[in-house]
Amino acid sequence: MRWMIYIFLSLVMLSSCEMVTFPDPVVSEPVFYAKGSLDGKSLEWVAGKDGFYMFTDRVVENDKVYLEGKLAPDSCIGLCRNALRMRVLTDGLTDQATQSFALGEKPINTTKERAKMQTQVSVANRISGISENKSQIMLDGETLTSGIATTTSLGVKTLNYTAQFGEKLFVQMQGKVNPRVSKSQFPVVYIDVSEKSIRLKVDNTNLKGLEWSNGSNSNIIEAASNAAGRFVANLTSVDGDTFTYIFEFKLPTNNTSFSVSIDLQTEVLRILEPENPRQIHSVIIDYVDEFGNVYTSKDIEQTKGASVLFQQSEDYANDATGRKTRKVDVLINCALWNAKLNRVIAAENLEVVFAFGY
Repeated sequence: MRWMIYIFLSLVMLSSCEMVTFPDPVVSEPVFYAKGSLDGKSLEWVAGKDGFYMFTDRVVENDKVYLEGKLAPDSCIGLCRNALRMRVLTDGLTDQATQSFALGEKPINTTKERAKMQTQVSVANRISGISENKSQIMLDGETLTSGIATTTSLGVKTLNYTAQFGEKLFVQMQGKVNPRVSKSQFPVVYIDVSEKSIRLKVDNTNLKGLEWSNGSNSNIIEAASNAAGRFVANLTSVDGDTFTYIFEFKLPTNNTSFSVSIDLQTEVLRILEPENPRQIHSVIIDYVDEFGNVYTSKDIEQTKGASVLFQQSEDYANDATGRKTRKVDVLINCALWNAKLNRVIAAENLEVVFAFGY
């Protein structure tokens, strides 16, 4: 009888050590969210977390129909603090859901979009006795390559040419590029340096005004090589164009003879018509920070790298009003502007998965 008790106890012990498996916990992936960088700061908003909610709508603005998705606090009406809104134009589209959210890049058109121009800048330097270390051409902050055409927005632009020759000479030439004048010639400058003197000459063939920083009005200025190492010339052409030339020599002396002449020409090759002549906003991005400052893509000229890339698009459940919705995955890189603060911020690799009502 005792052995039967032992067997019974053994069975009980074995059964008590048997492993019991539980089902894996269900982890729900966020359905709607915004993740990326805004104003240089990391942003991660998720619908259903921290009070955020996904709003959908279909709105009419300036007689144009837009489909809207907005990620914002649950109580948000319109645009409120900590809100991100995206509107997509559907005006004139027969299949709004499919055509509005077609995969691929969609341009961010703005009210400031205008015709563009192709500009070419050519630099011809003649150098003897010294080498050109580096040079740069900038058109309103955009780098150009000599002899290569570049496309910019239409308008008068500021051209800056800077160069360094050897370790002794630094030159900066500034003037305007006017699209109404197809070709323009910067006054040619000649620089001759000997062991004892510096001689600067500006071609005054088409000039009606020239003044050096020392008060001289001659087109030629000479100084001892150990004189002050900075010379500025302000020039005015017969057409009223203005130029500023700056020359800097490394002190205390220039004990090597050399010569440099710089011939700078600009040409507006052609005017390109605007891609969006009706100035319609095909996509509008609005962002409100924690202080209530509203930034929008609506009224700022976008940079070349700006893009709105539609990566996925599919039908989704009806919203609270029974309206059909579309779930869309979009990658945004663009500039946003606050008119009141006159401040521009960047949306960089900002991925949004939004719903849009239609």
